[in-house]
Amino acid sequence: MGDISICIPTYNRAEFLPDLLDSISVQADDDIEVVISDNASTDDTEAVIDIYRPRIRNLVYSRAPENQGHDRNYLRAASMAGNRYLWFMGSDDAVEPDAIANIRGALSRHPGVAGMSIAARGFDYHLKHPIYFNDIIASNVPAETILRGPDEVSASIGTSFGYLSVILVDRILWAQSVHNNPVERYFNAFVHVFVILNVLRQNPLWLCYPRPLVRWRSGNDSFLVFGQQKRMETDVKGMDAVFGDVLGRSSPAYRAVTNAMIRLHVRAKVIGAKIRGENLAYYRVVIPLLLRFYWQYPSFWLTVFPLFFVPSFVMRVTRAAYRLTIKPLRLKKMAETWHPAP
Repeated sequence: MGDISICIPTYNRAEFLPDLLDSISVQADDDIEVVISDNASTDDTEAVIDIYRPRIRNLVYSRAPENQGHDRNYLRAASMAGNRYLWFMGSDDAVEPDAIANIRGALSRHPGVAGMSIAARGFDYHLKHPIYFNDIIASNVPAETILRGPDEVSASIGTSFGYLSVILVDRILWAQSVHNNPVERYFNAFVHVFVILNVLRQNPLWLCYPRPLVRWRSGNDSFLVFGQQKRMETDVKGMDAVFGDVLGRSSPAYRAVTNAMIRLHVRAKVIGAKIRGENLAYYRVVIPLLLRFYWQYPSFWLTVFPLFFVPSFVMRVTRAAYRLTIKPLRLKKMAETWHPAP
């Protein structure tokens, strides 16, 4: 048994898989397994995989006979793996050249952890230039840290679990959690979060590694095929169901992760809606949805609700001014500390 299985659930990502598989193939050895669960793609996914079979020694590929949805495909990818840790990976992302070596080093310094979260940095659509300033994980946990139990993990980095590519988890503990819990109730795009929170009830030790090892591709959200309104509903309802049911809705940890959800994800989505100029039909659904889940949270009233009254043209002008003045300075400063892959 090797140490890491890179689990890649995919659907119609033949265009993007080469970026990911190229980044893996140059560093994968005999102890690395690459598992690809194809959710009945209708593009050239299988032909792309065939190109990489000679380059990746332990490549496991299986195409489902019909599309099972995101959640079942996550579980299917994990069930195909055989190594100690599962590293879930979005099929349109890429890993940095030293990613596997850094993960191995971190796991060797902290043997016996249930899993780990690694940092990721947002790039442009072509994965060439970093465009976001806050790294997933590193912005909240700036040093290599062990968190303990579902409450502390959720309060510190819970919202990051929605992003697949930053998660590694012990395969045996994962399988036990899937077997022992009603995962079917959480086929809401976040079944993997539900499984991990229950893994932490078996082994509370979770490692946070703040160095960015993953490039996530912006502008390519597969869930947007259902529309912006549905995307908001999926995030709000799905995250609430998982964290609320596992942590308890009166717990401080649940309130902490909900506040983070409001400040980071919900606020960004409302700003995006304003910039896009969403019509009244969007707001007639989204505003009642957000009030239903967040009316008790001051952070919602302070950071999100006022945005509904800002005219779209004002938001667009503000963004344009920011991109012309402040953003170039921040990008320049970030470039001084970021070293691109060779």
